[in-house]
Amino acid sequence: MEESKTREYKFDVSKIPSTHDVDLIEESNGQLAYEWQHLLKKLEVRDRERHNESIKASPLPHPLFNMTPGVIREWEKLLKFDPFM
Repeated sequence: MEESKTREYKFDVSKIPSTHDVDLIEESNGQLAYEWQHLLKKLEVRDRERHNESIKASPLPHPLFNMTPGVIREWEKLLKFDPFM
């Protein structure tokens, strides 16, 4: 909400539910790592500067996620040369 004020967005805040009223989404740390690597690959091509900044960072999940130990989700289409196989 604070960022929206900074950007001077105008909308009805009462229509946005509180994050305290929703269930957490369970996700594995393996999936988070996979998504992070996927993003880094895209940035390497599309935005080299942001890629160089991001490659040094570790991803932090949104507070709505409950992170658990685990692997990549079964729906991901992994390529044979994918390092996450």
